[in-house]
Amino acid sequence: MHELRIAIGLRIKALRKLRGLSKEKFAELLGVSEQQVKNYETGATDIKLSRLVQMADVLGVTVHDIVCAEPADQPGDRTIVNAWHALKSDKARELLLLMARKLKAF
Repeated sequence: MHELRIAIGLRIKALRKLRGLSKEKFAELLGVSEQQVKNYETGATDIKLSRLVQMADVLGVTVHDIVCAEPADQPGDRTIVNAWHALKSDKARELLLLMARKLKAF
């Protein structure tokens, strides 16, 4: 079960970053502390369904996109998230996030 929490946390973190949200801003939008967001993103804490629904709304995705390895409606987002996780360089990750933000503008 802990592995599932970690996987969900990694998806939340990747989606948050893809949306250009800092941990602080995401916490503010959720009405929780920055530490709580860190706990969600590292899998240290179980996430209630109501909080997952709220996160999905803030991130502009579905709960399915957060809890399942393959999003239901946006396979392009999954590809970007997978690519982001595969990168080892912080600079490369930042460039990928910048590209993703630019593509969303179209």
